[in-house]
Formats: sequence, C-alpha cells, structure tokens
Amino acid sequence: MCRLFNRSLLIISSLALCSCFIHGQARKVVNTRSQVKQVQQNDNISSNNQTINVMTDFGAAGDGVTDDTPAINNAILSAANGRAVYIPAGTYRVSQLKLSDNITVLGDGRTKTILRSMGVNRAVVEISTSGQRATLRDLQIQGTATAENAAGLRDQHGFYQRGAVIAGLELNNVLIKDTGGNGVRIENAFSSVLTNVETDFTYSDGFDIISAGPNLTFINTYVHSLGSKGTAAYRIRAGRPTLINANGIDGPQRDDAETTWAIVGQSLSSGDVADTSAFPTFINPNIESFTSFGIFHREGSTSNIIGGQIFPHGGAKNVEPLRYNGGSHARGVIDTGTVICCDRSRYRNGREIRSYGPAPVIILGPTGAFQGFEAGVTDYYNFETNSVEPLRRIDDWMTRKQVAGSYRMLTSETRLIDVRHNQPATITLMNPSAAGDGATVTVKDGAGLASTHHISVDSAEGKIDGATRLEITANFGSLTFYSDGHNWFTLSTAFDDYGSWRFRPGSGSQGRRNVIFRASDSVAINFNTGNIQHLMLTGNVTALNIEGLKDASGYTIIVQQDETGNRRINLPDVLKFSGGVVPALTMRGNAIDIIRCDSDGTRLFCRADLDVR
Repeated sequence: MCRLFNRSLLIISSLALCSCFIHGQARKVVNTRSQVKQVQQNDNISSNNQTINVMTDFGAAGDGVTDDTPAINNAILSAANGRAVYIPAGTYRVSQLKLSDNITVLGDGRTKTILRSMGVNRAVVEISTSGQRATLRDLQIQGTATAENAAGLRDQHGFYQRGAVIAGLELNNVLIKDTGGNGVRIENAFSSVLTNVETDFTYSDGFDIISAGPNLTFINTYVHSLGSKGTAAYRIRAGRPTLINANGIDGPQRDDAETTWAIVGQSLSSGDVADTSAFPTFINPNIESFTSFGIFHREGSTSNIIGGQIFPHGGAKNVEPLRYNGGSHARGVIDTGTVICCDRSRYRNGREIRSYGPAPVIILGPTGAFQGFEAGVTDYYNFETNSVEPLRRIDDWMTRKQVAGSYRMLTSETRLIDVRHNQPATITLMNPSAAGDGATVTVKDGAGLASTHHISVDSAEGKIDGATRLEITANFGSLTFYSDGHNWFTLSTAFDDYGSWRFRPGSGSQGRRNVIFRASDSVAINFNTGNIQHLMLTGNVTALNIEGLKDASGYTIIVQQDETGNRRINLPDVLKFSGGVVPALTMRGNAIDIIRCDSDGTRLFCRADLDVR
C-alpha cells in the first residue's frame, strides 16, 4: 500500500513540476500568412513553442453568438508537430470540436474560456483518432441540457474519447456542466491522467469509464451534482483505474434521486449492454450524498477502498453504502482508515454492507481495527446464505473462521470453521480442485448444540468419503477433511492395536515450505506458516519451540547442517519416536535429516530419515 501511495504522490508531484515549467511564460504565434506576432502574456503559454491563437490566426469571435466551430477546428487541423492551440478568454459557440492526437489545447482558465454547445445532440469536444498525447487544459465545456430537454440530448457528452486507442490523454483544470450525456466519457485510453476535472449538472453519469486500458488515473475529480434520477457520479465499466481524492456528489439532490456514487462493472442481468468486470482502486475517496448506493459492484467486480469516507445524503433513507452482487470470493479491500458514517436506521435492513454472493471484503489490519460508526462496522448481510456474517479480516481469511450459521468455505487458507449456531447449519467445503492436493480444514461444533441442531458438511464439487454429505451430531464434535485435489476425505485420529501412529497424507498449510535461515540458540517453529519447516543450522539449537499444531495434520521438519557441521539440536518432548528413542542426527557438514510427523493436535508422532542424499 505504501508503494501505491508513493506512486500517487509521484504522479501529483510530476504534474506540479510540469505546471511550474509552463506557468508565466510567453509564446509566439504564427498566423496563416506566416506572419509572426507576439501574443499577450498568458499563464498557459510557453515561449519555447509556436502557438496558434484561434482569435488572431483563424478569426474566432468568442462572443457567445458566432458559430466558432470552423475557426477552432481549422486551428486544430493546422497545429502540426505538437504545436499548442490557444483559446483566449471568451465564450465560443460550437457544434463539436474534433481533437487529433499529439495536440495541446489551452484556455485562460475554466471561468474565462468557455466552449458552449449550440444545442446539438453530440459531444462538445471529441477525440476519435488513435495515437499519442492529447491535452485539454484550463477551460470550461458547457452543454445546453435542462430537465425539460435532457432526454433528447443523451449523446451530448462534455468530453468524449471515442473508439480508437490513445495513450497519454490529459485533462487538467476542466469544468464540464449542463450536458445531456456524460460529463466525461472514455472508451479506450491508457497511460492517461485526468486532474482537477469537475462536472456539474450532467443529465447522465458524471464520468463514464469504459476503457480497460492500464494506468488510467483520476486525481481530484469532482461530480458536483447529477440532474437525472438513477445516474452515477462514476460508472466504471471495465479496467483497473485509480481514483485519487475522487469527490461527489454534493450538489442539489432530492431524497428520491436514486443516485449512486460509483457503479463498478456491468452485467446483462442489470440491464447493461454487455457483461464486463472492473477492479478500480479508490484512494481517499469522498463518497457522499448518494441516495441509492455508495459503490454498487456488478457481478464479478470489486474495488479497493483506501481511506476516505462513505456518507449518504442527509435526507435519504434506505440507502446502501456498499453492495456486492456475486463474483469471486476475494472481493477487494477496505482498509482501516475508511469510515462509514451515520446510524444504522438510515441503511436498508440495518446493514452497511450487503452481498448477494459469498464473502464481500477483506479488511486490512487486526481484528477490531476497522472503524465505521457506533461500535464499528463488524458484519454484513449475506443474501446467499440469508444470514448476517462478520466481515472477513486478513487474520480470519487466512486461518480461522467463526460463523453463526450456514457458511461456504472460500479459501484453502481456512484451517478451522468454528460453528456457533442455534439452528441446523450447512457448511459447504470449497471445490477440492480449487483447494488443491493436501489442503485440510476442520469443522467443529463450537456451540455445543450439534446433537439438537445438526451440522451438515457438503462439498461444492466431488464427494466426501464417497458421499455427498456428512453430519456432525455430537456436541462439540469435529471432523477434519483432507483434499486430494479431486475429492474430500475425513482423517482418522485413532491408534492401531500396536500403539503405533497411522501416518496420513501430509496436510497442514497447503504443502508450503518455510525456511528458517541461520537457526541457532532458541528457535520457534510455527506450522501455520507452512507444514514443511526447513531449519538451516548455523549453530547449536538449544531450544526448539513448536506452535500451530492441528489435529489430523501431517508435518515435516528438515534439519540441514551448514558446511562446518557438528551443529546439535535439542528436540522437544512433543516429538514422539518409536520405542521412545530419539534419533541421533547427522553431524556431517551439509548433511540433511528429515523428520516426518503426524499430529493429534498436541503431540507429533514421528519417524526420521537420516543423512538423506
């Protein structure tokens, strides 16, 4: 995350540095008769390049009456070799301006240079050519939409990047208002940055991001208000854009406006034209004044929310800050700095987060660190299981899951499912092929009610000991399951008639090997970090502490001498060997001894393969 923040700061710093080089310089102007003139001082004009002035060179009026479309488009066409087109202060009536690649269009500021639509149902400024670098800075784009005529101006977008692929698109200090369509619509851009772009009273979405191109970044964007019901400030249909300090919606909103701050992804079942997934990252967003959803995730889509606040419209009721509609089990990240405000009476069904699929989110930080409102946001409503479930934090996600009822296993990193139920419950193990060969999980009755309320254990696919379902019917009873990659099996914990331990397939932590370098003196082994622990000895190990044992799990300890050899290790009493005889480990330099063990949760029953080579 630190890298992500540092990268964002680097982007902002780079933009600021560019502004310092441009600010306060003078530019020369070349007219169509090849006469050289000196243009007035302007904050956006550099003396290092020749600049085309739409007024002095092409006769644009900027009086708010004249059709200035031909003059400005001709200026853009003549701006070869990356020369800038300068639009001085004024109001320019246009039907549509067509940008090309490798061009810069500069105004005198978004309150001074105004591009006003002539009322046609098309984008005010459009770029539809492929190529590199197109910049639009320091101006205002005005549509002509009102509540009465907006329905006939749905294609009147403020800025439209249409069709062709472009890299290096930049919008900076641009205000877009009163459009019947989107404020900004981007279809196929990458390595592009939008900075200080604001929309106000768009009658469709503020920002409509269709592009799946990489490195698409939005910094200090702002959707002031939305003019139509059912619209979104940010509609992110595809890709992985990064939105830094994204703001909205704080303009005039009705309680029944049904506006959403962000819609992530699209789906046919939701009325979209296609199924696509999106995975944006929001850094310090200001998710406010929505009257329907804060962030609505379509099927298969998710987002990362780092910091910021989620604050619905003050008069609206029955709103949902976060909605997850199906999708993969890893549903994104909400970090500990994100705040969901207000009392629960404002939210539908009393929940801040609701999911129509399995686990909705992963919370960074330790359990209890995520602060929302009241005592903190700690649970969500899962419509798949029709139950309230706690949010999944990193520690729960990786090891132990305590559930209040029916639950679907989501990751092979889950070691224990502790069922604290007051009615019959069903635990569904994940697909054994997805869990992988060697995965294990224990399901136990933590409530002590299994004799009255049975716990059924199903497999999403495959069988469990050849059956479709097993049941736990003993109070505080448990079953441990092992995957061979195709089916699940229960693991026995019994001794045979001769008192020797039955060795079972190695399980533990998905067959992971944890290497402990420079092992000497006191060493701690935690099998939660891997069921294979590799000790690289550089001295005598006087104390070996064992942690993380689980019943019916197999573990391996690899002991490897360094080049010197003669490193001794005191094996703890928890390791049990045949006849009670502890083997003498090999002292030769670089020698390897392998101790394979099976656990009952408190002891390790082991055999040693010495001097393996």
